[in-house]
Amino acid sequence: MLNDTAKRWKCSGLLDELTDEQSNELANCLEATACYILSLPKEQNECFASTAIFPVVRLIYTGINTINIPETAINGADLFYGINKGWEEFKIENWKLLDDPKVDAEAEFLCQYCIDYVEDLKKRGII
Repeated sequence: MLNDTAKRWKCSGLLDELTDEQSNELANCLEATACYILSLPKEQNECFASTAIFPVVRLIYTGINTINIPETAINGADLFYGINKGWEEFKIENWKLLDDPKVDAEAEFLCQYCIDYVEDLKKRGII
């Protein structure tokens, strides 16, 4: 059965194809991330990461692929700053991709970011 938090996040589509238990867990991660972003000053929460972070949380959750993930596995603050820093570095290193109309550079960056994040969690023994 979905908890109240999961019911609120259900319409986002981020909980699609998850069990109720997974939906409840992911919704709690999404809610914690949203609370973190809303606590930031306006100039900080209107950046690239604030729009990309929720799909990233879902992708990382899917990449972890386990129930009862450690609380430290998906940290909204780390993700928020990591995405922004990584995006700035990506733009400098891959500036040609940004001009290529056949490539969604943001999607490419976010996909690789999620893969790297999950691999880092595995290396550190968190998951």
